[in-house]
Order: sequence, then C-alpha cells, then structure tokens
Amino acid sequence: MTKPTSKLDLETFAPFYWTAISNRWTADSSRLYLERFGIGIVEWRVLTALADVEGVTSLEAARLAALDTGAANRAMNQLREKNLVAPKEGKFERRSKPFEMTTAGVALYEKIKPLAQARIDYLMSDLDDDERRRFLDALRAIYRRTADLSDR
Repeated sequence: MTKPTSKLDLETFAPFYWTAISNRWTADSSRLYLERFGIGIVEWRVLTALADVEGVTSLEAARLAALDTGAANRAMNQLREKNLVAPKEGKFERRSKPFEMTTAGVALYEKIKPLAQARIDYLMSDLDDDERRRFLDALRAIYRRTADLSDR
C-alpha cells in the first residue's frame, strides 16, 4: 500500500475544526429542534433569514443562510405546509415570490431563538468578551474570502 509522503497536522488544520464544529452543531441542533419544535435546522435557518430580511424568496433565503437552493426551497415549502410562512400578497414572477412569517411562524421563531442563543453562548463560554469579538471579526474576514475561493 502506498502512503502519502507527509500528513496534514489536524491540530493546526483550521478546516478540520470548521467542518467538525459545523457538522456537530448542525446535527445536534437539527435533532433538538425537531424533537422540541417540529422543524429541523434547515427550516430554522430559513426562518432566521425571514426574520433578518422581511419578504425573501427561497433563493434569497438560500443566499442569506448559506444553503443549497434546493434545500432552501424544500424548507420553505415545509414551512408553508406547517403554516409558518406564507407568500406575500401581490403579483410576482413565479420563482421570485417573496415569503413572510405567519403569526405562528413568528411565535415559533421566538420560542427557538433563546435556545439557539443559549447554545451559542455555551460554545463560546470559555472566551471573554474581547476574545469573542476578535473571534467573530476573524470569522467575518475569513467568510469574506470565501467569495473568491472558487477561483483558487
């Protein structure tokens, strides 16, 4: 069997941590939200997009929540079936129909939001306020670079 001449050092390979944290966060959050609230993490992310920007389409929700467009569309349809979102009134192009949260959607969002925040606070509890600020600044800087990543 042929082996690589050298290995990546996972202790210093940042993408290992990003992926591990993201996968664990997503899986645990989805399970928890499904059990407690009847929606998964993708539906939650669409709701957070709608809370952030009033009247977004599935495509805009996908962009805002960094989701695959098919996943965002399926989530929007599931939220619509549960009467948590509804199309905005008015005439729009077929695929550009914006949605908004219903009263039930807003209520569910308000129920989940404290749990989501508590989970984030727990993950970051070993960081002081300055470390949190610098960590988020670093994440934003790295995130901005992802726009050019496909060219590299």
